[in-house]
Amino acid sequence: LTARAVDNAGATTTSTPVTINVIPANVPPTVVLTSPSNDSQFTAGQAVTFSASAADSDGTISRVDFFDGATLIGTRSAAPYSISLSSLSTGSHTLTARAVDNAGATTTSAPVTITVNPAVPLTIVPTSPSNNDQFSAGQAITFTASTTGSNPITKVEFFDGAVLFMTETV
Repeated sequence: LTARAVDNAGATTTSTPVTINVIPANVPPTVVLTSPSNDSQFTAGQAVTFSASAADSDGTISRVDFFDGATLIGTRSAAPYSISLSSLSTGSHTLTARAVDNAGATTTSAPVTITVNPAVPLTIVPTSPSNNDQFSAGQAITFTASTTGSNPITKVEFFDGAVLFMTETV
Protein backbone atom coordinates (compact mmCIF):
# COMPACT_ATOMS: atom_id res chain seq x y z
CA LEU A 1 0.00 0.00 0.00
CA THR A 2 1.14 3.59 -0.63
CA ALA A 3 -0.16 7.06 0.18
CA ARG A 4 0.11 10.15 -2.08
CA ALA A 5 -0.06 13.73 -0.92
CA VAL A 6 -1.02 16.64 -3.19
CA ASP A 7 -0.39 20.27 -2.15
CA ASN A 8 -2.30 23.41 -3.30
CA ALA A 9 0.28 24.01 -6.08
CA GLY A 10 -0.36 20.51 -7.49
CA ALA A 11 2.93 18.98 -6.33
CA THR A 12 2.68 15.31 -5.34
CA THR A 13 4.75 12.88 -3.41
CA THR A 14 4.21 9.17 -2.79
CA SER A 15 5.11 7.30 0.37
CA THR A 16 7.29 4.25 0.48
CA PRO A 17 5.22 1.09 0.03
CA VAL A 18 3.97 -0.89 3.02
CA THR A 19 3.19 -4.58 2.60
CA ILE A 20 0.29 -6.10 4.53
CA ASN A 21 -1.23 -9.58 4.65
CA VAL A 22 -4.97 -10.10 4.73
CA ILE A 23 -5.78 -13.28 6.58
CA PRO A 24 -9.09 -14.81 5.55
CA ALA A 25 -11.71 -15.22 8.23
CA ASN A 26 -11.87 -18.68 9.78
CA VAL A 27 -14.68 -20.70 8.24
CA PRO A 28 -16.55 -22.67 10.94
CA PRO A 29 -16.53 -26.47 10.64
CA THR A 30 -19.50 -28.58 9.60
CA VAL A 31 -20.96 -31.38 11.71
CA VAL A 32 -23.84 -33.84 11.34
CA LEU A 33 -25.02 -36.31 13.99
CA THR A 34 -25.28 -39.48 11.89
CA SER A 35 -26.39 -41.91 14.61
CA PRO A 36 -28.81 -42.48 16.24
CA SER A 37 -31.52 -41.40 13.86
CA ASN A 38 -34.27 -39.03 14.94
CA ASP A 39 -37.16 -40.64 16.89
CA SER A 40 -35.18 -43.82 17.63
CA GLN A 41 -36.42 -45.98 20.51
CA PHE A 42 -34.10 -47.71 23.00
CA THR A 43 -34.53 -49.73 26.18
CA ALA A 44 -32.95 -48.69 29.48
CA GLY A 45 -29.53 -50.33 29.76
CA GLN A 46 -29.22 -50.80 25.99
CA ALA A 47 -26.05 -49.39 24.41
CA VAL A 48 -26.69 -46.30 22.30
CA THR A 49 -23.97 -45.37 19.79
CA PHE A 50 -23.52 -41.70 18.97
CA SER A 51 -21.67 -40.98 15.72
CA ALA A 52 -20.93 -37.72 13.93
CA SER A 53 -19.38 -36.64 10.66
CA ALA A 54 -17.31 -33.43 10.87
CA ALA A 55 -15.14 -31.47 8.42
CA ASP A 56 -13.31 -28.13 8.22
CA SER A 57 -12.74 -26.51 4.81
CA ASP A 58 -9.89 -24.26 5.97
CA GLY A 59 -8.25 -26.27 8.72
CA THR A 60 -8.73 -29.38 10.82
CA ILE A 61 -11.18 -30.70 13.38
CA SER A 62 -9.75 -30.47 16.91
CA ARG A 63 -12.57 -32.39 18.57
CA VAL A 64 -16.23 -33.34 18.47
CA ASP A 65 -18.26 -33.02 21.67
CA PHE A 66 -21.46 -35.02 22.18
CA PHE A 67 -24.31 -33.57 24.25
CA ASP A 68 -27.52 -34.84 25.84
CA GLY A 69 -29.35 -31.53 26.18
CA ALA A 70 -26.78 -29.20 27.81
CA THR A 71 -24.83 -32.08 29.39
CA LEU A 72 -21.54 -33.07 27.78
CA ILE A 73 -21.55 -36.88 27.52
CA GLY A 74 -18.31 -37.46 25.62
CA THR A 75 -15.56 -36.03 23.42
CA ARG A 76 -13.56 -37.52 20.57
CA SER A 77 -10.49 -35.82 19.11
CA ALA A 78 -10.00 -38.09 16.11
CA ALA A 79 -12.21 -39.70 13.51
CA PRO A 80 -14.27 -41.78 13.68
CA TYR A 81 -16.18 -39.45 15.98
CA SER A 82 -18.23 -41.97 17.95
CA ILE A 83 -19.10 -42.91 21.54
CA SER A 84 -21.35 -45.56 23.06
CA LEU A 85 -23.37 -45.25 26.28
CA SER A 86 -25.63 -47.71 28.05
CA SER A 87 -26.41 -45.48 31.04
CA LEU A 88 -29.06 -43.15 29.57
CA SER A 89 -32.04 -42.59 31.84
CA THR A 90 -35.56 -43.41 30.71
CA GLY A 91 -37.39 -40.63 28.89
CA SER A 92 -36.79 -38.30 25.99
CA HIS A 93 -33.26 -37.12 25.10
CA THR A 94 -32.24 -34.31 22.73
CA LEU A 95 -28.80 -35.09 21.30
CA THR A 96 -26.34 -32.86 19.45
CA ALA A 97 -22.72 -32.95 18.33
CA ARG A 98 -20.47 -29.87 18.39
CA ALA A 99 -17.38 -29.67 16.17
CA VAL A 100 -14.45 -27.45 17.17
CA ASP A 101 -11.81 -26.56 14.55
CA ASN A 102 -8.10 -25.82 14.99
CA ALA A 103 -8.81 -22.04 15.20
CA GLY A 104 -11.53 -22.46 17.86
CA ALA A 105 -14.59 -21.97 15.66
CA THR A 106 -17.54 -24.19 16.59
CA THR A 107 -20.67 -25.51 14.93
CA THR A 108 -23.46 -27.53 16.56
CA SER A 109 -25.40 -30.17 14.63
CA ALA A 110 -29.14 -30.22 14.22
CA PRO A 111 -30.72 -31.93 17.24
CA VAL A 112 -31.85 -35.54 17.23
CA THR A 113 -34.49 -36.73 19.68
CA ILE A 114 -34.52 -40.28 21.02
CA THR A 115 -36.60 -42.07 23.65
CA VAL A 116 -35.27 -44.51 26.22
CA ASN A 117 -38.06 -46.80 27.44
CA PRO A 118 -38.08 -48.68 30.75
CA ALA A 119 -36.76 -52.22 30.63
CA VAL A 120 -39.40 -54.98 30.53
CA PRO A 121 -38.65 -57.79 33.00
CA LEU A 122 -38.17 -61.30 31.67
CA THR A 123 -41.25 -63.52 32.04
CA ILE A 124 -42.08 -67.02 30.87
CA VAL A 125 -45.47 -68.74 30.74
CA PRO A 126 -45.86 -72.43 29.81
CA THR A 127 -48.38 -72.73 26.95
CA SER A 128 -48.34 -76.49 26.39
CA PRO A 129 -49.13 -78.88 27.95
CA SER A 130 -51.90 -77.31 30.02
CA ASN A 131 -52.18 -77.81 33.76
CA ASN A 132 -53.62 -81.28 34.65
CA ASP A 133 -53.39 -82.64 31.05
CA GLN A 134 -53.15 -86.45 31.00
CA PHE A 135 -50.93 -88.54 28.74
CA SER A 136 -50.48 -92.24 28.16
CA ALA A 137 -47.10 -93.83 28.78
CA GLY A 138 -44.95 -93.53 25.64
CA GLN A 139 -47.13 -90.76 24.18
CA ALA A 140 -45.19 -87.81 22.67
CA ILE A 141 -45.63 -84.59 24.61
CA THR A 142 -44.95 -81.19 23.06
CA PHE A 143 -43.61 -78.54 25.44
CA THR A 144 -43.96 -74.83 24.56
CA ALA A 145 -43.69 -71.57 26.45
CA SER A 146 -44.26 -67.88 25.76
CA THR A 147 -41.60 -65.37 26.82
CA THR A 148 -41.43 -61.58 27.11
CA GLY A 149 -38.63 -59.20 28.04
CA SER A 150 -36.58 -56.27 26.83
CA ASN A 151 -33.62 -58.39 25.79
CA PRO A 152 -33.70 -61.18 23.20
CA ILE A 153 -34.29 -64.67 24.62
CA THR A 154 -31.38 -67.01 23.79
CA LYS A 155 -32.68 -70.28 25.28
CA VAL A 156 -35.61 -71.81 27.16
CA GLU A 157 -35.07 -74.66 29.62
CA PHE A 158 -37.79 -77.10 30.71
CA PHE A 159 -37.70 -78.84 34.10
CA ASP A 160 -39.52 -81.72 35.78
CA GLY A 161 -39.28 -80.49 39.34
CA ALA A 162 -35.59 -79.64 39.75
CA VAL A 163 -34.44 -81.91 36.91
CA LEU A 164 -33.64 -80.26 33.56
CA PHE A 165 -35.01 -82.44 30.77
CA MET A 166 -34.97 -80.18 27.68
CA THR A 167 -33.25 -77.03 26.42
CA GLU A 168 -34.36 -75.09 23.37
CA THR A 169 -31.91 -72.60 21.90
CA VAL A 170 -33.64 -69.70 20.22
